[in-house]
Amino acid sequence: MLSMALGIAFLFSLLLVCTYGFVRFVESTDESLDNVDPAERLRDRYAAGELSDDEFDYRLDQLLDSESLSEELEPGMKR
Repeated sequence: MLSMALGIAFLFSLLLVCTYGFVRFVESTDESLDNVDPAERLRDRYAAGELSDDEFDYRLDQLLDSESLSEELEPGMKR
């Protein structure tokens, strides 16, 4: 009976450690994506073959239009 309780405690502890590790991994991945310039991310996806020529051009135009619009709305804002 004691060995069964110890086994359950071990499995529960292992589950907690794995969950903590997974959450830390996901958070670090999200932070690294936040530091990447959106245009650079588009270029990387295009280079990897994830986007066609037309889709890349469309998305880049949309991105540049949205950036110019945000600069017009907040002219004092620095990047």
